[in-house]
Amino acid sequence: MQEIIGNLWDLHDQGFCIGVPTNGNCRRDGRAVMGAGVAFAAANRFPTLPILLGAKLRAFGNHA
Repeated sequence: MQEIIGNLWDLHDQGFCIGVPTNGNCRRDGRAVMGAGVAFAAANRFPTLPILLGAKLRAFGNHA
């Protein structure tokens, strides 16, 4: 493992995979709860992410 200090999204733009920690719950409208930190930033950067993740959570549950 290598620790890198910098902007997370710059790494994403360079092709790195970014893990987005969420709490695995869905809102009443079906969107995944994207609380704070990385999850919140990811939801702002990719507006359809809570919708897509919510659909997966409802279909398959929250698995590690």
